Amino acid sequence: MNTPPPELTEERLASALTAGWGLAVTSLTYRPVGFGSHHWELVDGGGTRWFATVDDLRAKRYTAEEPLDRAYERLRAALGTAVALRAHGLDFVVAPEPTVDGAPLSRVDSWFTVALHRFVDGESFPWGDFGAGEHRWRVLEMVVALHGAPRRRVWTPRRTTWSCPAVPTWRRRSRVTCRTPVRSRCGCATCSRRARSGCGS
Repeated sequence: MNTPPPELTEERLASALTAGWGLAVTSLTYRPVGFGSHHWELVDGGGTRWFATVDDLRAKRYTAEEPLDRAYERLRAALGTAVALRAHGLDFVVAPEPTVDGAPLSRVDSWFTVALHRFVDGESFPWGDFGAGEHRWRVLEMVVALHGAPRRRVWTPRRTTWSCPAVPTWRRRSRVTCRTPVRSRCGCATCSRRARSGCGS
């Protein structure tokens, strides 16, 4: 992440920020920080500082054959969770600013997405280290608050694999893939459990 992606120009990024959030971008500065995403600091016409995160959907796929739209939906769901937690009152969650359409991110093109955050002044710490006991307790309080947030149950197709023990080994398929809920395939404990969880093939 030391350099911006060559396929994405700053002009295209600025246009996406204007279309998605209505910002009049006056400056864009690439920040070589983080891991897995590209980042820019920007200033709008009113002098407000923002932090933009760009993701390459090609790198977010589980396999090279997976459609880019599926990687996009996963990223959208993850960022949407941060937005929901922030709206629930967890002000320590640094959530993206919704677009003019209320989405947590915007699609620049088929490859790239951009999410926009308000610029936050803060302090970074070494991974896993706590400078004081109070720091450790504050982190614990945040973890407890996160786990206490209400669940929002939204059904989405899932993928999983398993082997049915009722089928002879020599006849088993190496992978049983499911995307939609169906009834138990044979009534055995494994398949019945999968069916009850809303997952079958």
